[in-house]
Amino acid sequence: MNPDNSSYIRELKRAEQQEKDYLKKRAKRKTTLLNSLAEDRVPKGIQSKLNEAFCKAFQVIFDRGMPAVERTINRRGIENRWEENIHHAQILRDTSSIRNITREATKDSMKGMLLSGASGVGLGVLGIGLPDVPVFAGMIMRDVCTRALNYGYHYDSDEEKYFILLLIRGAFVFGRELEDLNEKANRFLKTGQIPVNTSLENEVKLTSQAISAEILTSKFLQSLPVVGMVGGAYDMLYMSWIAAYTDLKYRKRMLHDYAPSLNAERYNPVHVVWDGKNEEEQE
Repeated sequence: MNPDNSSYIRELKRAEQQEKDYLKKRAKRKTTLLNSLAEDRVPKGIQSKLNEAFCKAFQVIFDRGMPAVERTINRRGIENRWEENIHHAQILRDTSSIRNITREATKDSMKGMLLSGASGVGLGVLGIGLPDVPVFAGMIMRDVCTRALNYGYHYDSDEEKYFILLLIRGAFVFGRELEDLNEKANRFLKTGQIPVNTSLENEVKLTSQAISAEILTSKFLQSLPVVGMVGGAYDMLYMSWIAAYTDLKYRKRMLHDYAPSLNAERYNPVHVVWDGKNEEEQE
């Protein structure tokens, strides 16, 4: 048994470095092959329709759709597993038991990504694009809520819904916008509160705008029969983006909250800003 907090601190520092790497990697938006080949062919007005569709989908889920999302989640089983895993981690305080929590979260996330990829391709073959949005939004919420439970957090409160929206949006923004959002997420890690003059309705709009701007081309192609399977396959890519940022922030939050007797003044991992230069500035 390791009686001190060295493993917790080491994992916190590791998460902090991974966060810096994430910000650096996404300092500049990189156009996907799909966007570069087809974005000029997307009819005007599609993005506004896509944005409205995501807004409506998330609002419906938050207002009355969470029970439907929860029916696809083994909540009690995940909560029991979490309690067992965190109990072992707090007793052993070793790297292996701490990282086992992340391994369990990743297993559940992979199931969601495979399901979203299969669903996207299937609907794409049929030429179903925009009508797929409620299904895709539901899969996003399922994945994020499952990950929250795997790290010991419930998704029922408005505060957690605010945090979830930040994490989803963080997977679709880049550069300075991502840095600002990441700071908001880090402030939430400290306070657990929704900022003053911030509404969930507006956060839904901002998140929907970020998603629709990035996945516009793939959803348009998904509306075309047969060729739509190419656009539908991108659902799995976008889910992997969400999984990466969501796991990073929930893991860091869990380590910060559950490190036993951790002296916050000695090591505070919350505030992270990548201090390098963007690729444009380096040229």
